Amino acid sequence: MKAALTLPSQAELKELLEYDSVSGVFRWKVVSNYRVHIGDEAGTVSPGEKPYIRIGINHQIYRAHRLAWMMHYGEDPGDLQIDHINGVHDDNRIVNLRLVDTVGNCRNMRMRPDNSSGMTGVSFNTQKQKWFANITVNRSRIFLGSFKLKRHAIAARKDANLAYGFHENHGTRRIK
Repeated sequence: MKAALTLPSQAELKELLEYDSVSGVFRWKVVSNYRVHIGDEAGTVSPGEKPYIRIGINHQIYRAHRLAWMMHYGEDPGDLQIDHINGVHDDNRIVNLRLVDTVGNCRNMRMRPDNSSGMTGVSFNTQKQKWFANITVNRSRIFLGSFKLKRHAIAARKDANLAYGFHENHGTRRIK
């Protein structure tokens, strides 16, 4: 993983931008070019599966959630990650952001779009005609058991999520 980009200071950000921590929206306080007017919403949504908002400052592109952290708390998150608790990557309300390491961030991942069981870590084994439950902790896959009933496999995975400190949102469906 590449090193995190050093952010402008809180004072510099507050000269350039207004951040509403309740809505998560940034607005320009200065005119930086002919397309930007004072009061305009700052940033553009990045293309791709994870639509982060990016804001350009002094010929450098920053993710808005990192700028929100700096503006609200006055500290650069550095190499730590900022997790969007609800899984919505363009929701930069301060109550939706938490500072975590890579493990903490992975423990709040949404369900993959190709999941067919409805629960992360639960799958049907057609050869054995049973539901299997697994969890990955510290890069090691842990087999939680095989079950005749899907709901028992799901219960085993939920118990493991709790036991291993996964966030309550881990494995939930993505919000569009």
